[in-house]
Amino acid sequence: MRRSHDYLQVARLYRQAVEHDLPVAQTVAIRLGVTEGTARQLIRRARVMGLLGPGVGGRKGETP
Repeated sequence: MRRSHDYLQVARLYRQAVEHDLPVAQTVAIRLGVTEGTARQLIRRARVMGLLGPGVGGRKGETP
């Protein structure tokens, strides 16, 4: 999971989980077939790459 289009998928899955009020790390993990820890790392990397906005005080979501 190193290619940038994979991180686009992480960002898309993250936003879908937020929209449907689902646990984001668990949702990303299940959909990608990785552990929740790996899903959190992928989400963090997607933020660093600018594909997701900054988090909202330790809660799911992103600031505009």
